[in-house]
Amino acid sequence: MKMFGKNKCLKDWQVQAYIDNELDENTISKLTVHIEKCKCCQEKIEARKSRIDKVFIQVDILTDYDY
Repeated sequence: MKMFGKNKCLKDWQVQAYIDNELDENTISKLTVHIEKCKCCQEKIEARKSRIDKVFIQVDILTDYDY
């Protein structure tokens, strides 16, 4: 498995799998080392987490809405 994209950053699927903790321990370790050094990947992860949080907030609002 190729670890990084052309620009040496995590691919989108890797970001999501990393956030979801769906990777094996060895892969998580390698990605964590990269993320600690890479501002671009740090920003990608934070942006993805922010979008996920916004979705969960919207779902909560919709499920609490009294039709």
